[in-house]
Amino acid sequence: NGLESALKNFQRRLDAMLGGRGGGGPDSSSGDQGSSGFGWYIAGGLLLLWLASGFFQVEASDRGVIQRFGKFTGVRDPGWGYALPWPIETVTKVNVSRVNSVEYSSRMLTADVNLVEIRAGIQYQLSDPVKLLFQVRDPEATLRAISESAIREIVGQSNLDQVLGVGRQQI
Repeated sequence: NGLESALKNFQRRLDAMLGGRGGGGPDSSSGDQGSSGFGWYIAGGLLLLWLASGFFQVEASDRGVIQRFGKFTGVRDPGWGYALPWPIETVTKVNVSRVNSVEYSSRMLTADVNLVEIRAGIQYQLSDPVKLLFQVRDPEATLRAISESAIREIVGQSNLDQVLGVGRQQI
């Protein structure tokens, strides 16, 4: 059988690289039994290591998003878990308890045609890791653009006294 001879030839070369006896000695009845057994032990050990690499831990502040071949399959809560090792499944950990912030400044026109410079800081917390990973391309830029648009609308409808005075907190 051609496949069997190719496999034995590969095992002989592997055994020779690893410093084995190469088969064919006086205690080898079929020519390559020692090399064959050693090769299977290496393959089995590598398989076990690969399977063991699938264990993961999700911290209390995180959620683990599981993807199988790149497709979303589920969200894991904090604790230990197992996912089939890479490249079959991947686990992406997303911090859902940290308070993030985005700051920006911009010049805007008021309703009475005065130019004001607005500096704003927006704080947010991620609530859904799936939406973060799969539905928004750049979350911070999106948040910055939406917030600036909302503030521009409010400042554009207010006069300078409202923006700088009592209405500042409402804005």
